Amino acid sequence: HVPVVDGEGSLVGLVSHRDLLGASLAMVDKAKTEFDKKNWLAHILVKDVMQKTVLAVNPTASVAQVAR
Repeated sequence: HVPVVDGEGSLVGLVSHRDLLGASLAMVDKAKTEFDKKNWLAHILVKDVMQKTVLAVNPTASVAQVAR
C-alpha cells in the first residue's frame, strides 16, 4: 500500500496493488491499439484509482482496538 497525501501532508487515500491491477485490467477493455496499451497507465491519475475511505490509527493502538 502507498499512502496518498494532500499538500498539507494529510492522508487522503491509499493505493494498493489491487488498485493498480484493476487499472491495468481496465486497459484490456479500453485499449484498441498497442500504443494505447503502452500509454494507458501513464494517463490514469492516482485520485481515480485510490481508496478514499481510509482509517488511520496511532502506532501504539492494539490490534484488538483496530479490529473494532
